[in-house]
Amino acid sequence: MAEDTLMGTGTFLKRTGINPPRMRYLEAAGIIKPLRTDTGWRSFREQDVAATMKWLAAKRRA
Repeated sequence: MAEDTLMGTGTFLKRTGINPPRMRYLEAAGIIKPLRTDTGWRSFREQDVAATMKWLAAKRRA
């Protein structure tokens, strides 16, 4: 996927293996920064996936 390719919530959750409450936590903590559509839906980028995977790896090491 190209860096500027956007994905929906379902795809993001499948790619990262996290659940919706954890996704909302990561967003509130500023770890991920999904874009929002005019109707309020989240659109995720590859950098959000990478940030989530980095956070998960750090959590496993702790």
